[in-house]
Amino acid sequence: MKNLIYVALIASLFISCKKEAGPQGPAGTNGTNGNANVKTNQYTVSWTQSFPGYYCTIYDANITQAIVDSGCVEVFMSNLTGWNALPLTITYSATITSVYTPVHYLGQVTIWKFDTDDAQTSDDGPTTFKVVCITGGIKHLHPNINWNKYEDLQTTFNLSD
Repeated sequence: MKNLIYVALIASLFISCKKEAGPQGPAGTNGTNGNANVKTNQYTVSWTQSFPGYYCTIYDANITQAIVDSGCVEVFMSNLTGWNALPLTITYSATITSVYTPVHYLGQVTIWKFDTDDAQTSDDGPTTFKVVCITGGIKHLHPNINWNKYEDLQTTFNLSD
């Protein structure tokens, strides 16, 4: 239970999206996957142990100071058939759940994984994530999008797999 509280505190302190109005740019403006205001990259990472949990750090140049100051970073984890938005809690049994929480900084996002049984968390092995960087105001301009569903972002912003 204390791990769940720890994860909730980290999430509330570091994960935020500020909304400011701004125009949507044309597809392919910056030559990366996405457009001028929404960019995504896919990463397969390994985990590093940090008792009682694990973490991985993804370095992404799209997490600029402007994104940190007034945009959003959405992180999705592959479930082999689609994408789950983080933070995410996966229930394995009545006593064990895994909690995945992203925390972004300039140029990087760290994903923390803890199990709620207070025992050492298991290593998931190689895990695939999508990091989506959204400039300020875009969420406000698209209030009907389900921002927790990667497929909706992919369709709306012309993101490729």
